[in-house]
Amino acid sequence: MRGKASPDAGTDGIISVCNGGAVTTIDLAGALGSTPDAGGSWTDDSGAGVNLSNPNAVNFNGVFAGTYVFTYTVASAGICPSASSTVTVTVNDQPDAGISNNITVCENDV
Repeated sequence: MRGKASPDAGTDGIISVCNGGAVTTIDLAGALGSTPDAGGSWTDDSGAGVNLSNPNAVNFNGVFAGTYVFTYTVASAGICPSASSTVTVTVNDQPDAGISNNITVCENDV
C-alpha cells in the first residue's frame, strides 16, 4: 500500500507594514511558517482590496490602517483534505510629527 502525502499550507504568520512608509510591499508567502506546498491559492478574507496575483510582492500602499487576514489554501490530494493557513497583516498609519515651524520670542515675552 502506498500513501499520499497530505497537503501542507505551512503555519500561520503575522506581519506588519507602515502605510505610506518606505516599504509597503510585503511577501505574504514568505510570512507563512514551515515549508508550504507551492501551487495553492490566496484569498483576501478581510477585504483589504490588494492585488494577490503575486503573493511574494503584495502592495499595501493606500490600504486603510487595520488588521487584515489572508488565507493560503492547498487543494486536497486524493482522499486527503485540503490544508489552509492564514497570514495576519497589520497596516499601521505612518506617524505624523506635524509641520515644522519657527517662532520668534522676545526675552521679555517669556
